[in-house]
Amino acid sequence: MMGSVDTHLLRPLSDSECFALLSQIAFEKQKEYHNILEAIGREIAKKCSGLPLAAKTLGSLLRFKDTVQEWNNVLSSEIWQMEIAEFEIFPHLYLSYNELRPAVKRCFLYCAIFSIDSEINVNTLIRMWMAQGFLLGESAEKMELKGREYVQDLAMLSFFEVVDRSGHIFSCKMYRIIHDFAQFLTKSEYFIVDSTDDKGITAKEASCPYARHLVWQDDGTRVNTCFNLLQELSPVIGNLIHLRYLDPSYNSIGELPITVCDLYYLQSLILEGCEYLSKLPEEIFKLKNLRYLVVSDMSDAASIPQGLEKLTGLRTLSCFKTERGGSSLGWLKNLNQLQGHMSIIIDNLNEESDVIEAQNAALKNKNGIRSLRLQFRGEVRMDVMEALQPPPNLLGLVFEGYIGIEFPRWITMSFNKLKVFKVSHCSSLPPLGNLQSLEELYIWSIENMKYLGREFLGITGDGRAIAFPKLKSLKFYSCEEWTEWEDIRVEEEEDVVSIMPCLQDLVVSECPNLKALPHRLLRRTPLDKLDIASSVLLIEQFKSRGGYEFLSPRCRVLTW
Repeated sequence: MMGSVDTHLLRPLSDSECFALLSQIAFEKQKEYHNILEAIGREIAKKCSGLPLAAKTLGSLLRFKDTVQEWNNVLSSEIWQMEIAEFEIFPHLYLSYNELRPAVKRCFLYCAIFSIDSEINVNTLIRMWMAQGFLLGESAEKMELKGREYVQDLAMLSFFEVVDRSGHIFSCKMYRIIHDFAQFLTKSEYFIVDSTDDKGITAKEASCPYARHLVWQDDGTRVNTCFNLLQELSPVIGNLIHLRYLDPSYNSIGELPITVCDLYYLQSLILEGCEYLSKLPEEIFKLKNLRYLVVSDMSDAASIPQGLEKLTGLRTLSCFKTERGGSSLGWLKNLNQLQGHMSIIIDNLNEESDVIEAQNAALKNKNGIRSLRLQFRGEVRMDVMEALQPPPNLLGLVFEGYIGIEFPRWITMSFNKLKVFKVSHCSSLPPLGNLQSLEELYIWSIENMKYLGREFLGITGDGRAIAFPKLKSLKFYSCEEWTEWEDIRVEEEEDVVSIMPCLQDLVVSECPNLKALPHRLLRRTPLDKLDIASSVLLIEQFKSRGGYEFLSPRCRVLTW
């Protein structure tokens, strides 16, 4: 946009530079073979034509070969005789491609449907592979593990560039030339339709005898698996009887046609961001093979039809909402394969029958659920709350909108692995200090909280406590009535065993009436960052330097 003075033309790498890059990867795990294989490697490097990606690809291929014969086979391969003038790098990619197992080849070629440089969510990709029947296994869980194994195989040979988060592959991308290579191999198996083209799909395109996949593309900047619709999905969708994956996300559709329920083989129905969706189709129980139902961001008016409880193969049900006279918690009874994240929106549950329904839901037996959001929209009696006990190995819990004074016992007694807890728009706080694995605690808009006392920390009457032993991040937002945070007393300092010994990050935002922080308590923590925002009294205290006395020199303080 701004223009440039000089143009820098990149020269091809020299043969020696190509070998340096190739050998850095090829000999990473077999340094003892370097001298034996170096001469052959230098000859192979000459075939890279100065292209760094070619050197990297060949290095990844040779990394798993450790004999002179195997390296000579690469050097003398007939693939080098390919005459593809417009794609000089393809012979290099063919060598690595031919090393893939047939099942992995098939999964790689499927990725031609994605646009160049698009970031592909690995979980979504695996579900699409599963829907196509590319991952064979005894159970969905084993198929997902196999899918992750295939992603790792493709990454090791440089077909994928992966984004790793906390030791877990989150997403992947394909280099432009890799994408071109995948499309070259698939040729006419894919149709890409530009949704911005008024011509739409021509009769000639619709009758193509070879196409197996239809890709709906928007303005050319990305290819998505969802259709670009206005207000409805055509009823003719029901004629696509072999459809396995349907994603009309982020569209303004009001409801799905009943013919969607004729898609017997459908495995994934993704409805993210469909804020105008009023209901799911009444005959959803006919989708016997449905495994993934994502219905996040549905409107308040949206309803879930009876029959959902018959889909016992569901592994993902992102959102479930109870309604008086409609959907009931008991519908979850037999959905024991659910896993990952789930959000449950709960209306008034204050009748005896609600207790039975909550018990039938048996949330505590659904051990595949790792993250749970409980959103309350009305009064819920305590025996219902007790019956809503989540599975014990939960990692994340969001507790939102609860107006009761008492909390169920399971909140502080049932979780040995819980790492993240978010409490939002509740009338009070439960005593959370005994959660042994908790690392992150977020507290939003606790309406009636004026005083935060020692019961929050789990301190016993004799003053001894080990509260929040692994907590690293504690954040308070929009607690406008909060005025006092109780400190430990002077005489208790020697007796208290440990309080927040791992705390690194404390945030207090939009708490305008909080007068001071608990100095003696926080003096015992290794606090690295203190962030105070829109909290007038605290900010004034720190501006006068009176708030710094208890902080360690390394603590960074932000006030704004």
